Amino acid sequence: MARTAFEEEENIALSAIQNRRSLAEDRIAVIKKETRNKLKLPEQSWQRQAGAWLDKTGRKVAMKEREDAEHAAQQKRKHGKK
Repeated sequence: MARTAFEEEENIALSAIQNRRSLAEDRIAVIKKETRNKLKLPEQSWQRQAGAWLDKTGRKVAMKEREDAEHAAQQKRKHGKK
């Protein structure tokens, strides 16, 4: 009889531990989701801004390369005529 009572108390304690563990896991999942949602918009904004910077820089570099090539060709023609 004492053994049965002890086992019942143990089962109740184990059940309480499992319930608290489950509640903690649920809360952790909620906190992680909230954190992801808070970071999502600023991250997307940053990625758009960085993409725009890269696009603008790429166009500037391409234009500079064309200008340098044209300048080199002009210099070659100019020095070739002498």
